[in-house]
Amino acid sequence: FPSGVTVKAIALAPDDGDTVAVITSSNEVEYSTNGGSSWTDLNAPATGATIGAIDVATGGAKIAVGGSNADGTAELYTRSLTMTGSWTARYTDGTGVAPSQTTIAAVKYSPNYATENIITVISGNTSALDANFQVFRETSGAYTWNDDIAYDGMTAWGASGVALTTAT
Repeated sequence: FPSGVTVKAIALAPDDGDTVAVITSSNEVEYSTNGGSSWTDLNAPATGATIGAIDVATGGAKIAVGGSNADGTAELYTRSLTMTGSWTARYTDGTGVAPSQTTIAAVKYSPNYATENIITVISGNTSALDANFQVFRETSGAYTWNDDIAYDGMTAWGASGVALTTAT
């Protein structure tokens, strides 16, 4: 990894330890498919965005990062890792719930993302002790959010990730 760069968050593809993505202290996203021997700069998802939550989907084909826009509203950004295309803002692209939260604290792809196309998000506010849990689904190129589930009096700050398990 380049010297002098501080890593804020890291994510591994659950099925491939060589596929890794990081958020740097300058809110840039770096991606490696060879265990960190070389890196590709995916840039920041948006000018002025502050990001801190990251995940890579099974198969390493997609990445999601969450944080705050420059205007202080929560935002989830996704991108294909085929090195084509760019970041897409999922709250403000017209498919998301209007953001009432100030940041995304955690983001996690479903372990079965290839068939379910589900991302979970925990968002919250710094001005109040509350957290929201949302489920985001991509179907045939269309994106939809469920209604959020609010947990007033709880905080999402300091969350280190969201664990999803399949029922047995």
